[in-house]
Order: sequence, then structure tokens, then C-alpha cells
Amino acid sequence: MPRLIAAVCALAGLAVAPFAASPTPPAQTFGAAYAVRIYGMTAGQFDLSVKLDGAGGYEAATVQRTTGLVRAIVGDKQDYQASARGIITA
Repeated sequence: MPRLIAAVCALAGLAVAPFAASPTPPAQTFGAAYAVRIYGMTAGQFDLSVKLDGAGGYEAATVQRTTGLVRAIVGDKQDYQASARGIITA
């Protein structure tokens, strides 16, 4: 009798398993910082960051900024910032 009860419980568990909610994957982040060099001197900085929330959503941002002698010549005309956010679907 105990074997029968164990078998019924195991089958009931297998029947429910496909309908159980899957856990949300953990959030992931990625960041990169690049130094832009021209003829051996640093001309700017480029930063990128991406965050995935694990449920299909994302946020991305980028910043580009001139530095040093290039900034003295062109000012902030080449600087920019951009960001985006959304949901990735199949």
C-alpha cells in the first residue's frame, strides 16, 4: 500500500510540473568604457552600458565625449548621449 501511495504522489507531481511557473532568470548587466585615440593621443571617451532584467526587458545607454586637445578645438559639438529601453519578444 505505501508503494501505491508513493507512485500516485509521483505521478501527480509529474502531471503538475509542466504547469509550474518557471523562475525568472537573474538580471544581467554589461558595461564598457573605451578611450578613443588618434595619432597616439586620447581624443575622447565612449561609454556603453546594457542591462537585461531577466524577463525580456532591457535598458541601454551610451555616452560619447571628446577630451583633451580635440575638445579644445571642436568643443562639445561631437558629444552625445543616447538611451533606449524596451522589451524583447519572440
